[in-house]
Amino acid sequence: MPIKSPPYDIGDRVILQGDFYDEHDQLSSPTTVALEIKCPDGTTIIPPSGDITFIENGKYEYRYIVNNGYGYYYVTWRGTGVIAISRQKKFPVRVPY
Repeated sequence: MPIKSPPYDIGDRVILQGDFYDEHDQLSSPTTVALEIKCPDGTTIIPPSGDITFIENGKYEYRYIVNNGYGYYYVTWRGTGVIAISRQKKFPVRVPY
């Protein structure tokens, strides 16, 4: 299945990327990483930590297949430990023509 850029359609694969930085603005890995996806249909998805991929120091990703409605999906990455940061992003899924 190809990976696209926004806007996405139902069934598309989206790579959700989480970058974590320390107080010196350098990439740094938290003790643990969690992800929450709030979908337009009202559901919240919390992937198991084992499904989140470590890419390199401070960089993580999760591959999500869009299937929970049209509108905006809100993605929140959270770290714990020394790098305890939460960052939120969003991505659109368009209504088919």
